[in-house]
Amino acid sequence: MTEARHAGAGRVLRRTRGAGAAAAAVLAVALVASLALAPAATRAQTAETVAVGSTAALGDVLVAANGMTLYLFARDTPGVSNCTGQCEQAWPPLTVDAGVDPTAVAALTGTLGVTVRADSSRQVTYNGWPLYYYSADTAVGETKGEKVGGVWFVIPTDAANQLSYLTAQDQPLPTTNQVSVRVASHSAPFYVVIHEGGADAFGAVIGSSALMPAGLYANVVVPVSRSLANGEYLWPMLHTEDNGNTTYDGVAIDAPLIAGATGNPDFGGMSVARVLIGEAPAPAPAPVAAATGNAGLASTAGVRVAWLAAALALTVVIVGGARAVSNRR
Repeated sequence: MTEARHAGAGRVLRRTRGAGAAAAAVLAVALVASLALAPAATRAQTAETVAVGSTAALGDVLVAANGMTLYLFARDTPGVSNCTGQCEQAWPPLTVDAGVDPTAVAALTGTLGVTVRADSSRQVTYNGWPLYYYSADTAVGETKGEKVGGVWFVIPTDAANQLSYLTAQDQPLPTTNQVSVRVASHSAPFYVVIHEGGADAFGAVIGSSALMPAGLYANVVVPVSRSLANGEYLWPMLHTEDNGNTTYDGVAIDAPLIAGATGNPDFGGMSVARVLIGEAPAPAPAPVAAATGNAGLASTAGVRVAWLAAALALTVVIVGGARAVSNRR
């Protein structure tokens, strides 16, 4: 009778131990699952401060509170984002939670705002332009998204403040009698004017934009009066509106704009840049697989992988232990 009770107790003990091991294994698997779902939780953001960050390649640019570089999309319009779906995966929008107003450091004089995206998230805007991260940037100071596709650009601090600012990029052939200017801004109405010239000097005007109200503009396309030749230099330049008729009247009336410290030091501080026609653009970097716009994105991902590995190891130990106990019994 006693032996039977002991045998029955042994079977109960084995069943209890087996059930406990199974429950622990289930718990470990649940832990793995919860950690795998962690990225969705970490995407929630609180108030994001738009600040100034220093980059080795492009100087001072707009960054988010986590120090990661911010970009504008030239195919957006002020207050409207045109980056959705796969685009949004590569270029995560900078967002704030409902009821939160974004803030900027005192060094920035532009206006922060919010635009509501199709998924009801609230994307931060700067001077009307929706702001984005680039998923291939994995460390503070990186600017891998600059010029991607000819439509993604960092926002230099001077341009963000709507000082007199101009920057342009070399452009490949064929072109269709037009020149694209990367970023142009001024605190008063202005024109973007295209001068022909050589490698070291500019000459006659061959095209101009319509009058542009004060503000920050990206990917400004300016028509020119003739076909462009491979290897020639053009000189985009900002000009003022000096007689109030809203039409560009030539350099004698609507003069080149002197921008001082934000201008070209080789030309007395004028807002002018040199563009080479016919140079092939650099290949765009491939987007990384996982898009993120979170503070500490590299460290967050590393911690998450470490926890997943630990949880999987725990599962293996528990299950192996349960099997060992069962075999001994």
